[in-house]
Amino acid sequence: MSKIKEMLPGKAKDLESGLESIVPEGLSERGAAVAGRAREFLEWTFRDVFDWNPQYLKGVRGILDVCEVAFGLLILCLVGSNCQNLASEANSEIGGFYCRNSDTFLFVVAASGFFASTLHLLCCLLSKKTDERLWATTYEMVFYIFYAAFFFFGGIAMTSSVSSRNSGQFKVEDGYNNAIGGGVLGIMNFIAYTGSAAWFFVQHKNKNGN
Repeated sequence: MSKIKEMLPGKAKDLESGLESIVPEGLSERGAAVAGRAREFLEWTFRDVFDWNPQYLKGVRGILDVCEVAFGLLILCLVGSNCQNLASEANSEIGGFYCRNSDTFLFVVAASGFFASTLHLLCCLLSKKTDERLWATTYEMVFYIFYAAFFFFGGIAMTSSVSSRNSGQFKVEDGYNNAIGGGVLGIMNFIAYTGSAAWFFVQHKNKNGN
């Protein structure tokens, strides 16, 4: 309980009284046991699960993760807007969401990468223990390499497809800038994920070398 007071000094007294009130007088033995487990769960939650780690955002890993999330969100906005415009051109009355092959591939990669990177960022930010456990495994290396490869192919496919479609045209297609921007951001996200993988490799190599 003292650790909870240290973590939440402003609300420690209220939290303590609330936890103690879980086991009222006269409660049956079985009920008291259940209430005791609930109290232990709350203590464990505040002490171990939400072990806040704001320093994560100040390190290279955190900064790169924020860049990956931001690039993924921008790609979703640009490519998604392009797909909506394309569907409106095909049928202005119905509209909808329609993407070309290259657009679809990059959109799916960006969507999965955005959600996965956001979850990874939140896990490391909300719990220092989770951050340390992830850093101690090869999960991050595999994760970064996987998305680096997919963003590379998606960004290259997007930019080359748009460039070839509009090469020699007097007027470029609608959404040309969005498509090119999405492809370029895909390549930039490839660089960010590659940087994360390289940082992971170098840090673990130096650690093992020492």
